[in-house]
Amino acid sequence: MNVALRPEHLNLISLCTGGAGLDLGVELAIGCARVVCMVEREAFAVTHLVSAMQQGLLAQAPIWSDARTFDGRAWRGAVDGIIGGIPCQPHSLAGKRLGEEDERDLWSDARRIIVQSGAWFVLIENVRGMLSSGGAERVWRDLHRLGFEVEGGLFTAAEVGASHERERIFILAVADAERHGRRQRVSDTGFQRWQSEPHKGCGRFLVDTEKRRTARRVGRTRAFGTEQVCLFHLKRTSGPHRRR
Repeated sequence: MNVALRPEHLNLISLCTGGAGLDLGVELAIGCARVVCMVEREAFAVTHLVSAMQQGLLAQAPIWSDARTFDGRAWRGAVDGIIGGIPCQPHSLAGKRLGEEDERDLWSDARRIIVQSGAWFVLIENVRGMLSSGGAERVWRDLHRLGFEVEGGLFTAAEVGASHERERIFILAVADAERHGRRQRVSDTGFQRWQSEPHKGCGRFLVDTEKRRTARRVGRTRAFGTEQVCLFHLKRTSGPHRRR
């Protein structure tokens, strides 16, 4: 398999890839982003991913079957970041909400892979219940201890035009170059360019965001273009604010 590992790209490992929706979203938002390895255990999802690669809808990338056995050390120096929608069952309001006691919880493995691979960019997606279950605070705490600056937000699908709400939390972490001991790469410059041009981000496509928002504000707001997107700030002292 021909996997493109190019220094001008933000090379990413995708955990719990599913249908690659998060992967495609990140690649659309950050033009230099490329998923170069996927980790997915569900057979139907793997079949979909392979089919999409064969049709040229997804870039060629190896697919590992189990996050618990994935060794990130093999990718150290070759990838910049880890993205993933780790299992929601430990946090979902529809489940028992056992958190890290749930055998399906994969945050510990995701954290291990982040360390092993030397990733400096992390994006984690999960359900709203991760805030009140303590899962978001755990992710924040671990990433901060690893030397990352961490922020997150609670968003709805309706904010980007969908007919349903589907609230989701996104936790973004970026490591400081000096603290993390990484060299600046061309991909870093591309990421910084994306950060400095908020008028080109997804927020410019939001219509009447504040009127349609169903979630109450859980932190400060930050402007993206002419619209406002609700963010909760993960403070170093207290962790994320919880919603009940």
